[in-house]
Amino acid sequence: MSKHLAAKCLLEVTGKTYISGLCDVSIIDAAGSFILTEKARAPYFAYVIIDPDDKTTADGSWNRIRGADHAHAPLGDRVLHLRDGCWFNEGAKVCWSRK
Repeated sequence: MSKHLAAKCLLEVTGKTYISGLCDVSIIDAAGSFILTEKARAPYFAYVIIDPDDKTTADGSWNRIRGADHAHAPLGDRVLHLRDGCWFNEGAKVCWSRK
């Protein structure tokens, strides 16, 4: 299952904004887990894997190095919580909405 959407996105990690604006979002499972990818030649991207039993928590990782091809770095302390349409923890914030 993969659904691709054009979206407006925000990716902040440790207080720095890495993505702000247009991006691509791929919904990758029935729980709504997604990959958020910056529209750039060498993009940043992030994975948010939603817990199917508790859809208000998720695990997150990102590529941290522009253009790296794997999401090797955790998003903050990894456990993300859903609030006001964004996934967040003490070290990261991930948001997207349809254009």
